[in-house]
Amino acid sequence: MQKSVWITLFLLLASVPSFTTISGPIRLCDYQTPEMDLHDMRFSFNYRHFDDAASNEADISSGRLGVDYDRFLNTGTLGLTFGGKVEIALQDLVPTSGLGQGAGTLRSYMFEEMPLLFMFGGAEASFDIGQEKSNLEIRAGVGYGRFSDVTSLAKALKIQKGLLRKGKIKKQLSDESLLLIADQISQRAEFTSMDELMSAIQTLIEEASGTVVDPAIVMVGMEFNTLQTLVSNIADLVTEASGDPLDAEALMIIQEQILIQNDSRSCGWAVQGGVGYDLVTRKALLTASLDAALAPDPASQIVLRTSFSTPFLSLEESVLNISTSYDYLIKNDISLFANYTLQAKPVEELSAVTHSVSLELALHLEVGSLALQIALTKAPNVPTWSTDVMFSLVVDLL
Repeated sequence: MQKSVWITLFLLLASVPSFTTISGPIRLCDYQTPEMDLHDMRFSFNYRHFDDAASNEADISSGRLGVDYDRFLNTGTLGLTFGGKVEIALQDLVPTSGLGQGAGTLRSYMFEEMPLLFMFGGAEASFDIGQEKSNLEIRAGVGYGRFSDVTSLAKALKIQKGLLRKGKIKKQLSDESLLLIADQISQRAEFTSMDELMSAIQTLIEEASGTVVDPAIVMVGMEFNTLQTLVSNIADLVTEASGDPLDAEALMIIQEQILIQNDSRSCGWAVQGGVGYDLVTRKALLTASLDAALAPDPASQIVLRTSFSTPFLSLEESVLNISTSYDYLIKNDISLFANYTLQAKPVEELSAVTHSVSLELALHLEVGSLALQIALTKAPNVPTWSTDVMFSLVVDLL
């Protein structure tokens, strides 16, 4: 078991450079933004209680709770990464198995000559209901890497794809044109978040009319004007690059992609190492971790985290945590989400490792929603996997 875990960790670390290479004329992960603030949270819960009066068999009373959260923040010389996952199986509303991982890291980029080098401080936590001890660590050290928001370029590529599919343009746009469109899209957040400007406009209207104006009306007006200007600017860039004039349907394709809110994408990685302290065992630690985010294409997102810690000169008490998730937006109303979590002590046998796998396919309809959820769990020292399959259909008929 020890050898296989170390091989897995080595392969994950060795794969870091490949995260920045994506096939195609333009690579999403080459797009750099000076600042970013992306977050994503998913919550799932199901529970069923069934008491069959016609049978003497035991009642069915079981369910599952899942939470997944990721946050990436960059503000000039500071960076923040936070991730957390929880998977818990319930029986008679009592947790019977499950695991959780959480990590937060604050990075400070202090070296102008080496812009990817940083100092960091943070905390790690993990628990497994099947094991006696939880982990709660504080960490500090040095690292290398950075994350970037590539949502704007992803939207630009989806606009190009939509225009090509509808025959509005005859060929792909140049990389330069796509980057100009991405820059235009990235400015929308700046325009729509200018609270001081909105307040100033509201004051001028009230002074001129002598009537109190609802701030929401001002914001709606600003948003509408900003959106129309943005769509027009992008249409001009597309027409200039392709030579094809755009009609009203093409403008709707552009506007639809700009307005979608659940398609944020990020790229980057950060490797860090240092020292730590386990608040549970009260032991000093050597620590290492890898955070990575990859957008293989505009519709998908992969997030990976690997963390390792061990007391000084004592590999027998080392802890390895791995979590990875895959989010794929099949269409605007169909999404696929999958994640895998592992907790292990590399010196233990394979039977002592905890695994959790979950898959969710959701179809969001105008009158309701359709979802398929599959969860697989392998508890420590349990020879088989637990399986939970749930299919739900909710329709508003009236």
